[in-house]
Amino acid sequence: MPQRYTRIQRTPDQSFPAAIDVLLPASFVKQYGIVGKKPFELMYGLRTITAAFEITTSSVIKIKESFAQRLGLLEEEIAYGLHFHPATRRLVIGPIVGILISRMVPTDEGPFGSITDFCREVTQTCRLRGGLGFIFTLDQISREKDMVNGWTYRNGHWIKRVFPIPFCTYNRIGSRKVEEREETKEKIAILKEKGVLFFNEQFLDKWQIHQRMSLLPETASFTPYTDLYKGAASLQALLQKHPYIYL
Repeated sequence: MPQRYTRIQRTPDQSFPAAIDVLLPASFVKQYGIVGKKPFELMYGLRTITAAFEITTSSVIKIKESFAQRLGLLEEEIAYGLHFHPATRRLVIGPIVGILISRMVPTDEGPFGSITDFCREVTQTCRLRGGLGFIFTLDQISREKDMVNGWTYRNGHWIKRVFPIPFCTYNRIGSRKVEEREETKEKIAILKEKGVLFFNEQFLDKWQIHQRMSLLPETASFTPYTDLYKGAASLQALLQKHPYIYL
């Protein structure tokens, strides 16, 4: 069943029936074919908690405040993407995407330096798709914790708060030297051990990319002539063949 968008509302504990964590709209239960009253797993990022539920006539999903805090759910009421997996009886909220950077580098461009605009765009796009995007650093990663401190963009400002370990992490460590450090490899290994999926896992070697693309029929015709720089003579040879080159 495709992902749908539903509003999730944090509600004071005293407004909930005893021993109930989540109130599900009857329309939601019907659409997903949720049967019985057996508790299900609620997954936000990689944080998964078993939830007892009841069915209501409300049009929004209501989550007990104390339960929402344990889950790390945002305080604001927004439309989240939701997907229910009947086989595992798991309701997934999101997606939750983390952008991993080496450290904060504030400049006139913003708190994340030259990639501030990129970070803002990712968080805004995640929000439009019913998810959550946030930025976190290597220092925030801990083997003992399943939550991290990070920053997300909201109402024109960068907000710092605690987030669950993201389901997927986009690696934006901007230095090969930092990426090759043992402590960096250890931090990334911790995330992988926790089950995090990685996008842009490491710095790409442009020569290797060119060689692979040159062999693929669908990309070979778009691949310009490329050679390795071997000194001034190789550069001069290319300049004799082409009026402009990209070094």
